[in-house]
Amino acid sequence: MRRNSTLATSKRATSSVRRLAQGLLGFVSLLALSLPAAAQQGGGKFLDAKNCGDSLNLNPGSNFDSGSCQLWKLVPAADGWSRLELKRNGKFLDAKFCTDQLNMNPGSSYDNGSCQLWKFVPDADGWSRVQIKRNSKFLDADHCSDGVHLNDLSTAEGGACQLWRLVPVEGSGGWSRLQIKYTGGAAPVAGPVADGEYTSEGDTYGWYDDGWDGPGWYIVGYEFRRGFGFGGHEGWHGWHHHGSHSHGGHHGGGHRSDIRLKHDIVMLGRLDNGLGFYRFSYNGSDKAYVGVMAQEVQAVMPEAVVRGSDGYLRVYYDRLGLRMQSYDAWVALGERIPATTPVKH
Repeated sequence: MRRNSTLATSKRATSSVRRLAQGLLGFVSLLALSLPAAAQQGGGKFLDAKNCGDSLNLNPGSNFDSGSCQLWKLVPAADGWSRLELKRNGKFLDAKFCTDQLNMNPGSSYDNGSCQLWKFVPDADGWSRVQIKRNSKFLDADHCSDGVHLNDLSTAEGGACQLWRLVPVEGSGGWSRLQIKYTGGAAPVAGPVADGEYTSEGDTYGWYDDGWDGPGWYIVGYEFRRGFGFGGHEGWHGWHHHGSHSHGGHHGGGHRSDIRLKHDIVMLGRLDNGLGFYRFSYNGSDKAYVGVMAQEVQAVMPEAVVRGSDGYLRVYYDRLGLRMQSYDAWVALGERIPATTPVKH
């Protein structure tokens, strides 16, 4: 009896030592992935929440909201798998509907969370492949572009299009950028051009509350192609081009009112046509506005909604008898729920 007890104790001890060793190996691997920036050489762009929304891309650098749209942290789950959390909003890197497409998700328990559980698989020189638990595919720069998705093992450019490392950001409280090895044969642009601006594919973007099509990201100084510019030091402010400026936001089909473009949404009441009237901010900005949600409008008055070329829904506010305004302006006018155009049946 005593011998059996001794054997059981020995097995438990061996199991504990094995778990400790695995934990130490994981910790050492993480340290190798997280070498200080000064100790790292080469490398390309960083994994980024595109326009601080839920889609992903690669970006050479951004300091918007202190860089929080491309700052990541490994949150251990179990058996060596972890979630990759974004500092900006606490969401996690996710395989959208468990497909090869990626997005940000506040949390998922589908298939025990395997669609957002990741593991760093060391390769060489501090680089690793980032593997998802769901189907063992890897985080990949799609055809070595700025788009990212999941892919089987790839040796394109020596595997550099799916080799990554964590680059700690000093003073961020333990957050890191996730850098890809692939450089495209050219040195990456090192960070943003100015406060509140970032560069992507050779263009500089800035956030403008008074952009030509409503609040959003616009290419700085881009003058002649509607929908892409009218913003920045050389452009929007103090510049008008043949009447192209439209505060009303009707160029290109109404105000961008898709719920996917908004955050901090709070219902303030209901309009007399039954639609919700909300306070909200656009992704990438904390400035508050009041208005409607395009998905709700589409259900009751589809003639007031159009889908833009970017895939997002836009609302013609004038067809509802409304005008979009800032939350502060609405408060200053007495916080009244506005009257609207009756819904046609």
